[in-house]
Parts: sequence; structure tokens; C-alpha cells
Amino acid sequence: KVLADNPNSAYANYALGRYSLLTNRIKRARHHLKRALELNPNFQPCVVLYSKLLIARGKVNKAVELIDRARIEHPNDCDLLYALAQANLARVRNILKPKAKEIIFLTACLIATH
Repeated sequence: KVLADNPNSAYANYALGRYSLLTNRIKRARHHLKRALELNPNFQPCVVLYSKLLIARGKVNKAVELIDRARIEHPNDCDLLYALAQANLARVRNILKPKAKEIIFLTACLIATH
């Protein structure tokens, strides 16, 4: 009802996107969160939530771009900094994942030699 009355409301789209995520309607959530950001690109709660969705979908670079744009207006926002840390952690995991067996083997070799 709220979105029908206010289709150009970033907050209404964000709220419906958030609700859609909570009810596991990912495609619908993505649509409404993207719409909210089209209406207000620096809407901080939406940037944080949408970046988490992007990270979960493996689109870490897009998430970082989104966060970096929002940090221009909100440079010291704790939630944005935390989202950026999550994105960077996902990057590290993506780098290390293919190397996991090598890392375990090398660690075992180091332990065995001492």
C-alpha cells in the first residue's frame, strides 16, 4: 500500500526490499533495493543492505564500488566501513579458496619439520 501510494519513495522501496529479503524473496528484494538506490544513491541503510546482498551473490567488486560512492558523502559511517570490511574479507576468501589445499599442505610441512 505504501509503495503503491509512493512509487518514487526511496524509503518505501528500501522497506519492501528489506521485507522481501527477510521473507527470502531475493529477486524481489534486489529489485526494490536497486530502485531505492536509483532514487537516492547515497541512502546509507540501503547501500549497506544491498552491498551485503551483492557480496552474498559473489559480486564483491560491485559492492565495493557502491560502498565507496556512499562513503564520499558519509566518510566515517560505521555501517559503511563495516560493509567495506565484509567486502574485503570476501575478496580475501575468494583469493585464498583455490589455494586452501596448498596452504594446508605447506602448514603441515612446517609443523612436521619443527
